[in-house]
Amino acid sequence: MTRPWRYWFLAYLLLLAALFCTYIWLHRQAEFHGAVRSGFLPPVQEDAQELFPPQIDPCPGVVRYLQVSDRIRVRYCLPEDSYQAAKENRQPSNFFSSFQTLGEYYRLLEIHDAPELSRLATNLSFYGQTYNLNYPEFLTQVVESVQRIEYTYVHSGTHESYQSSSDDDKHALTLSRFTQENTCLLGGCCEKVEPIGIFSPLEVAYHQLADCDSRVVFLHCLFRLMNIRSVVLTSDQESHSLLGVVFPNIKKRGNAQIYDKIDGTEYTVWETTNIMDPGIYKDFQIENWEIALR
Repeated sequence: MTRPWRYWFLAYLLLLAALFCTYIWLHRQAEFHGAVRSGFLPPVQEDAQELFPPQIDPCPGVVRYLQVSDRIRVRYCLPEDSYQAAKENRQPSNFFSSFQTLGEYYRLLEIHDAPELSRLATNLSFYGQTYNLNYPEFLTQVVESVQRIEYTYVHSGTHESYQSSSDDDKHALTLSRFTQENTCLLGGCCEKVEPIGIFSPLEVAYHQLADCDSRVVFLHCLFRLMNIRSVVLTSDQESHSLLGVVFPNIKKRGNAQIYDKIDGTEYTVWETTNIMDPGIYKDFQIENWEIALR
């Protein structure tokens, strides 16, 4: 008995739908693994494939990700010319007569990069709303997405000049891991990042090569775009930078805090170079730290 034409038409539609779903899945797999191979993404679990937002507009540049949880990555688009503009803007020729303090330099970087990072900030905010995250949960997932990124040394001058002026044994150990000439890779070391050895927020978003101050200024820029109060803390004694946030007094929070006399706010310090809860910092001494940027 001949089947009615509607049966074959429905079967044809189902076949098209199956082929389309297969194409989308293969495209996302290629997109994800291509980004990992490029060295721009920290290693993640092979089954951590859930993307947010599920769909994005055609990207005129590169697609990047922040791993906000074990299974979810927030993705965003950065135009190539915007990255090049941020890289050029950071150069010393643009800043020698423009800033008097470290905080002023950080602010100039943020002002330039913020418009292009607003889409990432919007995606993160939308992610938090979609998954009904409360304030501490949202802060934690955003900060952890940066903590998950493998640490990369970033300094001005050459490797040789940095090593001769620093007692950091890990720097030499990091360089020894690489056999190729280029060590400016995820988990490596980037030299001649002028003028003071920090990548701008948009550069961090683009290649995710970041040490302590590069991470903290990146997060501060994002939080500022999301109207979340934070500060950048620096210490000459410890040659380190920390993030400061207004964090509720809950069990997950430690007691390392700093009081800002200017705005009357107590900020909980947050280490960004490895997975660590807010307020946890061994032997935190307030006198060694200052608020470089509000």
